[in-house]
Amino acid sequence: MVKTILVLLFILLLSILIALIWQAQKSQTLIQRYQDIDPGGSGPLPDCTDRPNCVCSETATPASHAIEPVVIEHGPTDEAWLKFQQAVRALGGNVRFVSDHRMWATFRTPLLGFTDDLLARLDSASGMIHVRSSSRVGHSDLGQNRKRIEALRNQFQNTLRTSDPSQ
Repeated sequence: MVKTILVLLFILLLSILIALIWQAQKSQTLIQRYQDIDPGGSGPLPDCTDRPNCVCSETATPASHAIEPVVIEHGPTDEAWLKFQQAVRALGGNVRFVSDHRMWATFRTPLLGFTDDLLARLDSASGMIHVRSSSRVGHSDLGQNRKRIEALRNQFQNTLRTSDPSQ
């Protein structure tokens, strides 16, 4: 009886491992999508899929994926863009690509080490940084991407405050 339970448990764990490896391989196509971001492009960030593991401030379809952009309240937008990159790194983000108005960074989830992607687009004309955070693997992220953007927004504001002696 114990031997049967152990065999079933082993099969279950092996099945989970195979499913995770398959999902990781499947996400390799997403990596190419992010690597192909046109540095000179000025279009909006990509839409979220229908899975509840993505938030976007620019093209949130469906509406449940909507999140507010990061607002640049004062100062030059190019300086704010550099501070935003600092805030991403301070939260553990690995900046993979950056131009004068686009950025791609990756984050690792704490428990299982999955990779999540953050895309950002500086909109100098409106004084905003549009953001998109999405999980590569799985269906739900339990709100992790939304929490990441809110933490990034707070970190960005703190970075601006510490560099501005008048605040």
